Amino acid sequence: MPCSNEHSQMTNAERLTQTIPKVPACSQSGFHTILRISDANTRLWALPVAASSARIRIVRMVDIHCHMLPAVDDGARTWEMAEEMARIAHEDGITHIVCTPHANDQYPYDRTAHEARLEELRERSGRKVEFSLGSDFHFSFENIREALQDPHKFAISGTGYLLVEFSDYAISPATGDALLRFIQMGITPIITHPERNLILQRKPESVLQFAEYGCVVQVTANSLTGAWGEGPRKVAKWLLDRNAVHVLATDAHDTRHRPPILSKAREVVSAAYGQEVAEALVLSNPRAVILDEELPYRPGLSPHK
Repeated sequence: MPCSNEHSQMTNAERLTQTIPKVPACSQSGFHTILRISDANTRLWALPVAASSARIRIVRMVDIHCHMLPAVDDGARTWEMAEEMARIAHEDGITHIVCTPHANDQYPYDRTAHEARLEELRERSGRKVEFSLGSDFHFSFENIREALQDPHKFAISGTGYLLVEFSDYAISPATGDALLRFIQMGITPIITHPERNLILQRKPESVLQFAEYGCVVQVTANSLTGAWGEGPRKVAKWLLDRNAVHVLATDAHDTRHRPPILSKAREVVSAAYGQEVAEALVLSNPRAVILDEELPYRPGLSPHK
């Protein structure tokens, strides 16, 4: 089981979904209306409703995979870019971002330095978005050995959730055993962007096996909109069809090519699988991750669909 969370995020996150009565209904055109209230961390969508309705539903989003800390990996290069990324995320309706610098041979992971930089990002971004720290943990032998000794060095702040990135060139036959070792010690691996992994694209059934172990599966939002090509889009849909996607995240690296935008993928999922599933993948499940809770949406796998 993931460990307990002692941070003040609980208060903020408990307000992530609400229903506000007695507001004007949406126009019959079907376009979203955007409202704002005094809380700077709040962005409201008035989802299309019948003209006679007097209630709207607030939808906000949580992004658990983002390379926004500047000059620490291949993500944001400067403070200016990081601040602009935070602005884009806020405008898109993202209220909480987990900054996840790479932890691999190319980019050594310094948790203390990253925490200091994260606090500066909070100040520079005007605290319009809540932040926490994690890592984009490369599943290498050296990293696994270190994380088994001190998993919370790499896990999302105050939680037992760990983002796991596999190599595009080789996935060891012992990977399943290693994932199970983490699970047995109370750490839940989150398999990141399997639809983009060249090996898992050819064998997506492996992702179902990881999910059966108890891993969480995270798909990149813009894979669903075609930004990574038809292959990743098809694999993402294949996984969604089999109930094997638990979280959508941006994996944002910049402001133009890989921006921190979740809303477009949310709309794709909502159109194909329903609004309830879409909100689970961008809000209730990732919110559970940052609160160190069990995922509220985790339907049974449908491997033969």
